[in-house]
Amino acid sequence: MLFFSGKAFGNGPHLRRICISSSGVVTISWYQYTDTCKGFSKILIFGEPHFGTFKLVDSTMKANVTNYVIPNGARYLGGSFFIEYITQCAAPKNISISDTLLVDSTPPPVTDPDSVSVLTNGKVVIGWSTNPPLAYKDTKSFIINAVKGGSFPLDTIYRNHANNGVDTTANANNHAYSYQLAAVDSCDNVSPLGGTQTTVFLTSSQDSCKYTVTLSWSGYGGWRNGVRYYYVYYSTDSSKGYKYAGEADGTTFTFSGLKNLTKYYFYVRAVENSVIVITSASNRISMTTQFQKPFQYVYIKTVTTIGKDIELDWTTNNNSEVGYFELYRGIDPASLELIATISGNNIGGGEYSYVDSSIDATRAVRYYMVKAFNTCGQYGGQSNVPHNIILQLSKDGRIKNLKWNPYEKWSGGVLGYNVLRTVEDSNPVISDIANLNGSTTDYTDLDSFSDYARPGVCYQVKAYENGDSDAYGFAETSYSNTVCYVDAPIVFIPNAFAPYEVFNTFFRPVTTFADTLQSRMDIYNRWGELIFTTDRIKKGWDGSMKNGATAPNDVYVYYITVIGLDLTIHRYQGTVSLL
Repeated sequence: MLFFSGKAFGNGPHLRRICISSSGVVTISWYQYTDTCKGFSKILIFGEPHFGTFKLVDSTMKANVTNYVIPNGARYLGGSFFIEYITQCAAPKNISISDTLLVDSTPPPVTDPDSVSVLTNGKVVIGWSTNPPLAYKDTKSFIINAVKGGSFPLDTIYRNHANNGVDTTANANNHAYSYQLAAVDSCDNVSPLGGTQTTVFLTSSQDSCKYTVTLSWSGYGGWRNGVRYYYVYYSTDSSKGYKYAGEADGTTFTFSGLKNLTKYYFYVRAVENSVIVITSASNRISMTTQFQKPFQYVYIKTVTTIGKDIELDWTTNNNSEVGYFELYRGIDPASLELIATISGNNIGGGEYSYVDSSIDATRAVRYYMVKAFNTCGQYGGQSNVPHNIILQLSKDGRIKNLKWNPYEKWSGGVLGYNVLRTVEDSNPVISDIANLNGSTTDYTDLDSFSDYARPGVCYQVKAYENGDSDAYGFAETSYSNTVCYVDAPIVFIPNAFAPYEVFNTFFRPVTTFADTLQSRMDIYNRWGELIFTTDRIKKGWDGSMKNGATAPNDVYVYYITVIGLDLTIHRYQGTVSLL
C-alpha cells in the first residue's frame, strides 16, 4: 500500500513505489521523467532510515533508468525516499526534486468475498468489492483460497481483469464450498486472509402422503450482517427460466399443490442483510414428484356363491399403492359392518378376492362393500354394494317353481340369467335348461326324472353381465346358491309272476324316487327258509333259489326294504305266487 510523506516540487519527477522484501531488499521505482531541455546529467537517490535523516544513497548517470535496488536495505523499513533529477539546461545546473514516499511494507486491506454463488453447471463464482477505490489503489491482484481442512490457494485474479473468479474444479451440486481472499499490492505485500464465505447447498425431499415437496439447505455462511431471507424459485423447464415461489426466513421451504409425476427444478437465492443488495445462488436440483395416486375407482366385480360360502372379487386402478382394504357386510346396504381387513400386499396382480365362510350363503341376501386405503393409511374411496343371489324352490307335483332375487350393482347391468339343472345319479350332468333375459327372475320346470336319481334334482341360477356396457371392461358372472328336491318313494309290488312264460318273468317292486342300489329284497318259502336275497331290487327275482335249483310253483313270502331318495326307509311284507 502506497504512503506519501511529501509533495513534489513543480512538475518534477514522481516516485511510483518503494518496496521492501522480507529479506530486506529495497526497490525504488519512479516514472520516466521527461527532460525538455535535453540536458540530463544524473539522478540522485536520497533515503531516510526509520527515525533518521535523509542522506544520499547513490546516483545514476542513465536517463532511462526508472528503478533502483538496495540489496541490504532492512534499515529503511519504515523510512522514506525521494530522488533529484539534475539537468544542465541552465547555468550552473537545474535540480528537479520528486515527491517523497514511505517504504511500503503494509499489506492491502483485508478483503472478504461479497458473495460466493453456484453456477448452473455446479461451478462456483467468487466475487468481491474494491470499494473504497483509494484503499485498493495499489492492489494488483487477489488470491482465491479454497477452505477445506485448511486454506489453500486456488487461483490469482488480477485486478485489471475482474473482481470475481470461478472455481472450475468445484462441483457444488454435491456439497457446499467455502472460500477466502487475500489481496496483493504492487510491492507483493499480501493481506491477511479475509472471512470465510460458504455456498448454499440445496437438497429436497417429498412426502408422498401429504403431496408436498420440502426444500432444505445449508445457510449461507460468512456475511457479517447475516442473511435477511432466502428467495425460492422453481421451474418445470429450466431452459425457460424459473418462477418465484416465495421467501423463507429459515432454511426450509415446503411446496404444496405441485403436479404429480412431474419433473421440477429448484434453487434458492440468499439475500444479505445490508443496504446494498448482494445475493448468492444455491446449486440447482431437480426431482420428479411421486405422490400417492388417487383411487379413481374401487369396484366389486362380482359376488358369487360357492357351496355355502360367498366369494367377492374386486379391483382398483391404483394397485401399486394399495395399503389395505376394509370389507363390510350386512343384510341391508344402509347398515354394513366391518368383517375383515385385507392387506393390499397379500394379493398380487391387481385382482383381489375374499371368501366369506362365516355365514350360510343359502339363507339370506348379503350386501358387500370394500373401502380402499393407500400405503399412507389414507381413505381412498369405496366400492359399489352388490349382493349374492338367493334361489328358492317350491314344488307342486311335477311342477317345480324357481324364484330368485335379481343381481344388482354391476356397471354393465345384468344381461341375462341361465337356469342350471343337475340330476344327481351315477353320472351327474349339469344342463343349461333355460336362458332368460335380465329382467326375468322366475322359472317353472315341468320335467320328471327316473328313480335312479340320488339325492335328487338340483338347480342353480347364473347371472351374467352385459360386458359391452361395463365401464371397466369386465363381463362377470354370479352364481346363486344350489337348491335340490327329492320326492318320497312310490312303490308297487305285484302278487304273481311266471318265470317260464313270455311275460312277467321276474318278480320285482316297481319304484319311483327310490334308491334301488341300496334297497333290499328277501324271499322265504312256506317253511321259513331264506331262498333268495338281493340289494338290486330293480333286477328282481327270476325264480332261482340260492342253491341254483328252480323254485317250484308255490306261494312265497317277501320282505322288501325301500330307501327313498329323501333317505326315508319303507318296509313291505307280503306273498307272491310263482306260477
